[in-house]
Amino acid sequence: MFVLRALGFIEARLSAALSAATLLPAHDARVLTYLRMSYIRIGLLMDFNATRPQDGLRRFIS
Repeated sequence: MFVLRALGFIEARLSAALSAATLLPAHDARVLTYLRMSYIRIGLLMDFNATRPQDGLRRFIS
C-alpha cells in the first residue's frame, strides 16, 4: 500500500495535507492539530484515492 503524506502552507493562510490512501479519522485529527498549532484558520485534506475530486476533498475551519 502506497501512502503519500505531505503538508504545505499556501500564503501562510491555508494548510493542505495530501493522502493517497483511504482517509481515516486520524487524518482529520492531524489536519486539525496542524491548524491549531500554526494558527491557520483554513485547512484542506485531499484524497487522491477518490474516484471524483469532489469526493476526496475535505475542508476544515478552526
